Amino acid sequence: MTILEIDAFLMVVKIGSITAAAEQLYVTQPALSRRIAALEKELGYSLMERGKGIRSIKLTEKGKAFVAVAHKWKMLWGETGRISKLDGNLNLNISAIGSLLTYIFPEVFQKFLNKSQDLSLSIQNHHSYEAYSFIESGLADIAFISDAMYSKNVETIPAFREPMVFVAGKNVSISAKIHPSRLDVAHEIKIPWSPQFDIWHDYWFNTFAKPRVTLDQMSMMEYFLDIEKNWAVVPVSVALKIAKTVDIEVCKIEDGPPDRIIYYILGKQPKKLIKFLLQLLDKKVKNIEGVNSYL
Repeated sequence: MTILEIDAFLMVVKIGSITAAAEQLYVTQPALSRRIAALEKELGYSLMERGKGIRSIKLTEKGKAFVAVAHKWKMLWGETGRISKLDGNLNLNISAIGSLLTYIFPEVFQKFLNKSQDLSLSIQNHHSYEAYSFIESGLADIAFISDAMYSKNVETIPAFREPMVFVAGKNVSISAKIHPSRLDVAHEIKIPWSPQFDIWHDYWFNTFAKPRVTLDQMSMMEYFLDIEKNWAVVPVSVALKIAKTVDIEVCKIEDGPPDRIIYYILGKQPKKLIKFLLQLLDKKVKNIEGVNSYL
């Protein structure tokens, strides 16, 4: 089965005539007929009804069913052609947790693409536990996570650490530092940053107490913080980014949760491309007050 045979069949179906289809493909009618015949021989069944006096083509039942298959075959052929043109050093599949994709990585990826004009970049949002399986299966080349887990096949490498800070919306009176004992969970916007954060949260707040909002999407945080009396505990990188668009207060937490540590895990992607990405990330996080880079 060749692309010429598939193109011949689809053109005949489109035009409705072998003679007209041959003209469109710039081949003779006998040559086009031979392509259709070769295709039918390989498939083992007839695609078109043939007989004296039949000017326009008429598909057999199997021919009708094969039309969709032919379109899929042609699409897959196009995909194989694109793969043959790809340079393995110019494709990067990245997985990262939502807060990094929302508040840190946009500028990093922009600079990454500007310096790598031929790069094809794929970016996916995954939780930490999902990232390991994506790396192990080869579906991601590098993943950035906040919850380090054991894997005998994947090394977990610290990237940077940052303190957790208190942020509050309008009309919330705060000082240079705030203690968790002063906080009302009824106005909290909670995000489960890590197991360590959850342990800290359960220690200071009633396990059964319900925050005002529990989020899994980082990009929604700023909208809820713009509501009177709402507050949250977030990594400093998130707080400083939100403060540029929303009128909020940011302060340190006395007896606060442990620092958030961001790790990265690697697949088999060539190191040169990964090294450049990590260099850009290093420059980015070093410009964020309070963040310590290990890169």
